[in-house]
Amino acid sequence: MLSVFDCRSQNPKNPLYQLRLHLVDKDSLFNLQPLKLQTTFASKSLCSSYIQGLPVLLGSKGYPTASVDSIFENENFTSIYLFLGKQYQWIKLMPDGIDKAAMDASRFREKDYQGKLLNIQQLVALQQRLLDHYEKSGYPFAEIFLDSIRLDDNKMDALLRAKKGPLYKIDSIRVFGKAKISKKFLRHYLDLPNGSLYNKTKLEQVSKRLLELPYLQEVQHNDITMLGTGAVLNLYLAPKRSSQANFLIGFLPNASQTGKLQLTADVNLNLKNALNNGETILLNWQQLQAKSPRLNLGYQQPYIFNSSFGFDFAFDLFKKDSTFLQVNALLGFSIFYLQTSRVKYLCSGKIVFTGEWS
Repeated sequence: MLSVFDCRSQNPKNPLYQLRLHLVDKDSLFNLQPLKLQTTFASKSLCSSYIQGLPVLLGSKGYPTASVDSIFENENFTSIYLFLGKQYQWIKLMPDGIDKAAMDASRFREKDYQGKLLNIQQLVALQQRLLDHYEKSGYPFAEIFLDSIRLDDNKMDALLRAKKGPLYKIDSIRVFGKAKISKKFLRHYLDLPNGSLYNKTKLEQVSKRLLELPYLQEVQHNDITMLGTGAVLNLYLAPKRSSQANFLIGFLPNASQTGKLQLTADVNLNLKNALNNGETILLNWQQLQAKSPRLNLGYQQPYIFNSSFGFDFAFDLFKKDSTFLQVNALLGFSIFYLQTSRVKYLCSGKIVFTGEWS
């Protein structure tokens, strides 16, 4: 058994906490220095955290079977009995039967697995990138594994293989609850059209995307019903109050016509999803002075005609008795792409009349 201590002198005003290593499967000839293991810490808690991560750390240095057998602690140092095991080195890791698109997505480089120390973290990360690719490409039950593993003393070669499983598509979206919303809108908004490939990344973003809609809310987390070779996304939605409607109507004495009343009004409408298609309708009308109305209209409609295009319209009219009239208009189109991005094209115009007219 090899025991390792840090015998450097310490500052009595700020003593370091020590980790003492006892290697149960190595003798005094074993050189631990190349592993560069930490043996002094600023506190006992930092030392404990380091010990918890030791098997993973040693796994990245070619020791996949390393384990901490026992731990003894006191206020000045911790002693651990560590089984190190053999240090393994790659001969070769060869992909077998994995398509090029998946290998490109995994960023696999053959030279990283030839003559290099076995790094468990690196291998797990490679397998996870392959899984991520398949789970975004219609294969939710894909498996990545090593096959034909061959050990030659402390050297290893293996085949990297994938079992994709059945191809799955999103067949439809089902909505449960009292929310009134078009499924066509949801398919576009969530970028999950009927027949699209199962995509784990998009499905994980569903709740976040729904949270951005001001007029509905999830009452239960969404889930997936897996059928033969298709999947159904189940949404549990309730309406959320977001529209505004304010009316203020009154009468004032008419300053220009004795004995008559003048109508005054301040009307403000901001309707969200009133037609169940994710649209916004705006109306603001003010009539606070005689012959001086102000009118604002607005309309926004995403995914018109079941397409990736949206429509924007705004109109503003301001009149001051018979001496001033201003009209503004804006027309715009939006192109929605990916899941959260869009490009908007706007065209606006302005007309102003001054002077007297009847």
